[in-house]
Amino acid sequence: MIDPIRVNDVIALREDIPEHSLSQGRIGQVLEVLTPDEFKIEFVDSDDQPVAKPHLKRRQFISLRHEGTLDGAGFWKLIEDSRLESGGDIERQHEILVDKVASLSIADIFAYGKLFPQISELANHAFLWDAASIICNGCSSDGFDYFRPWLIAQGKAVFYDALQDPEILVDHVQIRCDGFETYGDAQFELINYVDSYAYRKKMGERMPTLFAIATLPKRIGEYWAEATVEQQYPKLAAKFHGEPCE
Repeated sequence: MIDPIRVNDVIALREDIPEHSLSQGRIGQVLEVLTPDEFKIEFVDSDDQPVAKPHLKRRQFISLRHEGTLDGAGFWKLIEDSRLESGGDIERQHEILVDKVASLSIADIFAYGKLFPQISELANHAFLWDAASIICNGCSSDGFDYFRPWLIAQGKAVFYDALQDPEILVDHVQIRCDGFETYGDAQFELINYVDSYAYRKKMGERMPTLFAIATLPKRIGEYWAEATVEQQYPKLAAKFHGEPCE
């Protein structure tokens, strides 16, 4: 059975739509399923403002969800290969990863963009936030949003091992000094946006922002009491306990 087109699916035009000044390859999003063969599609400009909402036939576009071939195994291979080629330099890893994702089809760039937050959410656990707080000498909500992508960048084995026992990270995090205290260098925001950078590199324009109805992810599990967090993770506490530094 053919998987039907759904609301919020991302599509690319097979042909020009001159009456709306839309060219072949333009990215849009399904707003409404009118019939099994006709759909209302929204297209936005560089400021994410709607520019057209034409009714299109199924033959006039491709569904990126249907065209994408990147799966979890392919995702982790991109991460592992970029890490290996970077020699552990995460900024260089980001550059390499952008190049690798940009070499994929548009459908697979979007597939990567969907897989990344799904995998990141697997680490959205309170116990891991507690560990990140020790490593990073404090961890805000934004900080945890940057910690989990850093964790993904360490590769599949480290990522899933840390979900079982965060103390394994003691051997994977470098210590830095901010001029006052030591902290673990385990946050990297840019890894969140690899798909956007890759799309711009491939297409020469900014990836359109496509909105979907979503619920705020709920963090899993219970936090340790602040007074006992370091007792739960003694190895992390011994290495990352905020010593004064010069």
